[in-house]
Amino acid sequence: MKLSLCLTAVLLVPLFADAQCTSATPTGAWGFNAQGFLSSGSLGSQSSPIGEEGIIVFDGIKHITVNETFSNAGAITRLGPFTGTYTVNADCSFAMIFHDGVAPSALFSGFFVNGATEFRIVDTDAGVTLTGVGKLINNAACSAATPTGTWGFDAHGFVNASLVTGTPLALAGEITFDGLGHLVFYETYSLGGKITAVGAGYGKGVYVVNPDCSFTLTLHGEGPTVYYNGVFVNGGAEFLVVDASDYNEDIGFGKHQ
Repeated sequence: MKLSLCLTAVLLVPLFADAQCTSATPTGAWGFNAQGFLSSGSLGSQSSPIGEEGIIVFDGIKHITVNETFSNAGAITRLGPFTGTYTVNADCSFAMIFHDGVAPSALFSGFFVNGATEFRIVDTDAGVTLTGVGKLINNAACSAATPTGTWGFDAHGFVNASLVTGTPLALAGEITFDGLGHLVFYETYSLGGKITAVGAGYGKGVYVVNPDCSFTLTLHGEGPTVYYNGVFVNGGAEFLVVDASDYNEDIGFGKHQ
């Protein structure tokens, strides 16, 4: 019985220790993206789809620095660097305030999860319905060689998002980076329920990777050229993106195969 109790105590110590978060927990650079709606009118009767993606750097004390791409009904704005503050509780819940210069402030509540290598957030401003995810970048520096290889990806949002009746969009596919700035992709997408497949090798494009692991994609497939801004996270094994094309609002996720 004594041995059993001792083993239980030893095993429980790391579990409780892991649950203790402080302002130092998120220290470093994180990629994030988020999506939702900006509402007006009675009970949000008029809503514009919004999406964003960027990098947040936590200083380990209480301050953050943010660079992001923001899509409001397909109108693209690049914001930053701007500053903000954060507080972290022992249970790994946290709060952030963005001072982006667009509004007086943007308020978020969230939780650090998965060993404090990811977070989940919700915007707590009146008139905004938005949730997002963040992941540690965990890479000293990135280059065009970082994404070399084949990735699976998906995205969802709206086309012609500036219209009240924007068309829902969902897609999934595969993209291959050559390590030198060129890519090929194929995908299946649903636009308002109409299914279209872009065949292997048909979709082509270029990409640019910055040392901070942010990147841009230019995709030439069926229809107009599409642009994405993103960030490689999780040591270069995943990415988060937002559509940076005028009139579109969608966010996406990718993972190295």
